[in-house]
Amino acid sequence: MTVPDLPPRPEEPERAPEIERMEYEAKAIRADGEGLLRMAADGAFEWRPPFGGWTVQQCFEHLTTVTEAWLERCASAIEEARTAGWLYCGPYAYGWLDRWLLLRERSRRSRQWCLRVSEPVGCWSWDHARLRFIRAQERLLDVLAAANQVDLVRAKVPHPRWPVRNALGIALWLLMAHQRRHLDDARAV
Repeated sequence: MTVPDLPPRPEEPERAPEIERMEYEAKAIRADGEGLLRMAADGAFEWRPPFGGWTVQQCFEHLTTVTEAWLERCASAIEEARTAGWLYCGPYAYGWLDRWLLLRERSRRSRQWCLRVSEPVGCWSWDHARLRFIRAQERLLDVLAAANQVDLVRAKVPHPRWPVRNALGIALWLLMAHQRRHLDDARAV
């Protein structure tokens, strides 16, 4: 018996190692967030801590709205980079300001404040929060797939709070660090 020839396999673009790490982190964040939402489905979703702070609902509302806004900026930067021909698979060397902002976002010691625009109102239902969170995480994976082979240092994304433009790679890491921060806040409630 002879084995028939298989059709030629389509060439897949090389995966940038940093994009692979980001995809892994994004999938872990999604699983963590869905687990937190399942645990909060029994009424803990709207419970407010006695000494102030946000509810689980407000954490997810803020996390999701900020994610959606950042992803639009990142998608625009990816499109501009592809148009300009800024393609590179790494390794990447980010500037000191980008690295400092990322360290600051990841630090639990630094107190953060949010823009009035992204401050949670607290009117989302559990179903709505879950749906928006899952959609935002799927969009994040789509943006990461689109960012593959884009030069993550040359492509720039305007920072929402500071008058700087971050490297695309740092903007994506900042977004995921921000998500982690608010998932930790929701877990602490």
